[in-house]
Amino acid sequence: DVVASPGYRWGTTVLPGQKITRNHVYDYTGITYPNVYVLKRTGKDLLTVWEDVADNVFNPDPFYQQGGDMTRLWNVEYEIEINGPQYKRIKKAWIGGKPLKENKEYLMAVYGGPPPPEDAIHPDFKPVPVYDILIEYIKKKKNIKVRTEPNVKVLDVPYKTYGQCYGV
Repeated sequence: DVVASPGYRWGTTVLPGQKITRNHVYDYTGITYPNVYVLKRTGKDLLTVWEDVADNVFNPDPFYQQGGDMTRLWNVEYEIEINGPQYKRIKKAWIGGKPLKENKEYLMAVYGGPPPPEDAIHPDFKPVPVYDILIEYIKKKKNIKVRTEPNVKVLDVPYKTYGQCYGV
């Protein structure tokens, strides 16, 4: 249902139409904790984690700022007030285009950090390095289309989308 990815700031550039090589994938995913874990989480659990990350990034007290960016999320859209009160910043969230339900259990794939506790890992999914998953995906898909529209709407700060800035 949901994939969470760390915010990478490295890797080689791959231009439109250029073949994506195994080395490109390794350049991008060469990290200390490459394994992807699948967890079951309720909508409420997901919101709590995302609110905690938002507080690490947007807390007005610099002593409480512990992160530089929000976690990248796939199949999730949300609206946020970055200057809102602690743990009340995310106003609406959707998973797969449907409103997030706090009591519903969702499958979530995560990687890029220390392994989660054993009892949190879904027993039907074996941890696999993200680069292996990505290489298989590229082989199957052949042509990769990069989404340029944001999945986040900031409610209290004006911004432009990539398309508005670059006419895409």
